[in-house]
Amino acid sequence: MNFEQISPVDNMQRLLEALYYADDQCVGYVYRLGADGKPSRPYALRCCPSPRLLTHVQHQLGAGDYKLIIRRGRTMAFSGAFAVGPPSRFARW
Repeated sequence: MNFEQISPVDNMQRLLEALYYADDQCVGYVYRLGADGKPSRPYALRCCPSPRLLTHVQHQLGAGDYKLIIRRGRTMAFSGAFAVGPPSRFARW
């Protein structure tokens, strides 16, 4: 997949497209963003990017602002910030 072909229409759309088209050679790094907007080091999560990544971050790391970097070898395929809310709580019947 050539990530340079992804059109910059919307940040969330670009993020979802990058997650959808990532292959097994891609590695994702999720950083928590601080109050100043800078990513905290070291990364909070290293994973194989997939469309389920946002839900995984929501449940494992909690609500907050994050930065995702997808690398394919030494090439940065995607870099962008996203926010997730708290996991929804289902009412018990």
